[in-house]
Formats: sequence, C-alpha cells, structure tokens
Amino acid sequence: MPPKQQLTWSQVASLDTTRWGTPVNPPIAIPPNEPPVAEWHEPPEIPPFSPSAITPNARRPDQGGSKGKPVKVLTNFYAITKLKVDTIWHYDVVITPEIPRQEARKMWKLLEKLPQFANAKTVFDGRCNAYSSEDLKFANGFACKVELSESGHRNSNHPTTTGGGRGTRGGRGAGGGRGRTTTPSLQFTIKMVQVNVIYLDELHRFLRREGPITSGCLIAIQALNITMSHKIFSESVTLGRSAFTSKNKVDLGGGVEKWEGVFQSVRPGQGKLYANIDVASTAFYKGGNAAELMAEIAGRRGGINDLRGFNKATWAPLQKHFKGCAFTVTHRGESHRKQYKVSEVSMQAADKTTFDQEAKGIKKTKITLTQYYATIYNLKLQYPFLPCLGVKGRDGVKYFPAEVCNIVPGRRYGRMLNDVQMTAMTWSNSIRPNERAQKIKGLYSILDFGHNEYMKAFGMEVAKEMTVVPARVLPAPQVLYKGGVSVSPQFGSWQV
Repeated sequence: MPPKQQLTWSQVASLDTTRWGTPVNPPIAIPPNEPPVAEWHEPPEIPPFSPSAITPNARRPDQGGSKGKPVKVLTNFYAITKLKVDTIWHYDVVITPEIPRQEARKMWKLLEKLPQFANAKTVFDGRCNAYSSEDLKFANGFACKVELSESGHRNSNHPTTTGGGRGTRGGRGAGGGRGRTTTPSLQFTIKMVQVNVIYLDELHRFLRREGPITSGCLIAIQALNITMSHKIFSESVTLGRSAFTSKNKVDLGGGVEKWEGVFQSVRPGQGKLYANIDVASTAFYKGGNAAELMAEIAGRRGGINDLRGFNKATWAPLQKHFKGCAFTVTHRGESHRKQYKVSEVSMQAADKTTFDQEAKGIKKTKITLTQYYATIYNLKLQYPFLPCLGVKGRDGVKYFPAEVCNIVPGRRYGRMLNDVQMTAMTWSNSIRPNERAQKIKGLYSILDFGHNEYMKAFGMEVAKEMTVVPARVLPAPQVLYKGGVSVSPQFGSWQV
C-alpha cells in the first residue's frame, strides 16, 4: 500500500469535487504557518435542573429608589389573609364518556348531595382533578352513574318521557310528530380515586423565604386556584380562568356581542398569597331568533324581508356563522328544551325544500317544509323564503325553518372579528384607570368571597380592599428632534 500524500493548501483549493456526482466538502488541510488544530474533548455533563439550585435574586442597593415623586398606588391584588387548612386531598376523576366542562360541573353538583360527600367540601376543575378539605376515605375508590336527559341531569335509572315524538319519517322537516315517546337518557359513569395528599408546609416556607419554590408549592397553588373559582365557575360561562355573564353585554354587530367577565388567580407574593382579580372580555355568538340574526349578519337594513330571493353570496356568511351553533325550537312548546347543533344552512328556502312524506296506508307524497308545518303544527310560516337550519342525524339532515329556531347564547366566537367589530370591541374596552378600579371592585362584590362555603371549608379568607403599594412617578425623559430641538413632555404627551 503506497504511503499517504499530504496535500498542500493550494492543491486542496484546486480539487474538483463535482466529478463524483454530488458535490462534497473538500478534506480539511492545515494551511502553512498555521498552528495545529486542538484535539476535541467531550463537553462536561450538565447537571439536571433543580429548583433548590436557583441563584437567589440580587438585593436592591437602596430602599426602592430616590428619583421622582413618591406615591401610593392601588393594585388589582387582594391579600389572602388566612389559610387555615394544612392538608388537601387530591382525587383523580374520570367521566365516561367525556363531556364538556360546563356539563361536568353540573354533574358534580349531584355528587355533592350524596352521603359520601356530606362531611367535606370538594371542588372540581371540570376535567379530572378534585380537591377535598377532608379525607373522603375512598379505600377502593368511588364510582356512580348519572343520567343525562333532554331537560338536564338527574340521578335516575329510568328513561325520560317527553312530548313531541318523531311521528312519520316525513318528519325530516320538523323532527317530530304529535305523540309522546320515551326518549332514552345518556348514562355517564363517574369514578374517583385518591392520587395525592398535598401538604401546604412547603408553600408556607416559600412564602416566608425559608425555602425555594418547589413542585409541591405549584401543586398547592393549583388546588387553591380551583377552590377559589369553583363556585362562580359552576354558575357562569367559563373560558380558561375567566367567568363570563351576559349582564353587561355590548352589541358588536354581525350576530356577535361582547360579554364581560372576571379573571381570578392565586398568586404568591411577599410573605403571603394574593387573589389577582381583573376585568375580562371576549366575543360571543349573539342569542335570539335565527331569522332576525340572518338579516343582521347579511347586513340588510330593511330587515328580514330584504332576504327574499337570497343567492350564494348571501348564503356563504350565514353558513359560516351558524355552523356549530346550538339552538332550540319554539313550535313544540316550552316543555321541549332539547338543543340541536347546526350542521349546515340550506341553500334553498323553506317553501322550496321538499321531502317524501309517508304514513301508514298512504302512498309517499312530495311535500314542502312550509306545507309540513301547516299540516302537522297548524303553523303558517311568516318567512318561507328564508333558508333553513340543518341538523345531521342518522336518517340524514333534518331541516328547521329559521323563524322557529332560537340560537342559544353563551358560545364563544372563535373567529377573527371584522374591522367594525374590532373597533367596537376596542372602544368598549378603553376605560380610564379609576373606572377600571371601580369595575374590579364591583367584580369583587360579585365573587362574594365572604359567603363562599368552599373557601370557608378550606380556611381561605380574602381582604376586602385592594393592596396598596409604594411607587414613584419618574420625571419624563427629554424628546430630542432632528436639528437639536428638545421638548419636555407634560402629562405623558407632547406636541409634534
């Protein structure tokens, strides 16, 4: 085997590396008069992260600054003055089949009435975590069945009987006949098992600056968060850590409205815990009659009658808006509270939507939706020219005239707001600091911590006033223009 040749720097640069097909990087060669390349060594192993290894924060060199004017400011933090409980029991909850959080919280109210929960207050996050102020002593876990009917939740083993059966197959247009039928209830199984015991001594040591923040501290804060929010979350529409009501709603146009709510969270502070309370707002689908909402979404100033002879350009925004919305019907009486989910908006009007009607001993006949309602419900449609709301079922899509449908409020509007809606949202949220403080104080009274039986069971008490902290109003910096001209801002603004 011939000895290896050492290439010179000029020879390396002149190599043709493309003659083998795919270009390759040339071999590394050391230029003349260059020091040799140092040998590569394995990097030192980095130790795993540990909360106890965090470097302590540097102390301030003074007592909070000396420049500017000292003032006192209000913060949207309310001190948690008492936390008597030392131990919290954590349980894992499994609901089969899965349901939305709001429905799960309604089920939880039934469990609280059972004798197994009589000696302790238990809070639930709506998914899989429950916390109790006392040991529930479920040695082998706990399980029970809950039934859900059209009219709500109940503890029963019997199906629900409601008015308005499906009648003939021709009920595709209305979803029901005149008779009474037995509607099967949905059964849910709830299982609970203890998974942890949370001791609050770690959290207390951290608040006293006697120890680092640990995973145990974070778990304890999570349990206290759920304890503080359990009551209002069970009574309101919730999104994340915020609860919303339609009390002070603002119309944004296009079938959308702004709801205001309250955000709340437990936060650690210097020597104690605080309840952080703030104003929250988001967009929701507007509730109401579907026919009236169609005219609003289509932007027809003349009202519903302007939708005569609607075309595809008019249908598209209606389909986009209503798909996924829940609604109830008005033609079957107050006792019928079943909610339907819109799968589509028909491209034909009610007086042009036809289906085959059949009955015992009668030959199949074509019938329009308008004729069906006049025959079965003795109801003459006022707006037969409007599209219908479709509900997908086992037998296909069933259509309901828009005028007999009421959209259920409380569903978050997840799409992007248009320019008009965004402007209305921005203006309604733009308030002065003192007005915001008054709103937060109003939210505090709504939360009513003093009469919260769950917080009492966990020994939590919250101060009635906002926390006051020292601050300083610093002098405004000089604004320098081109040409060397400087301006001193007054009250946070200056003239250009």
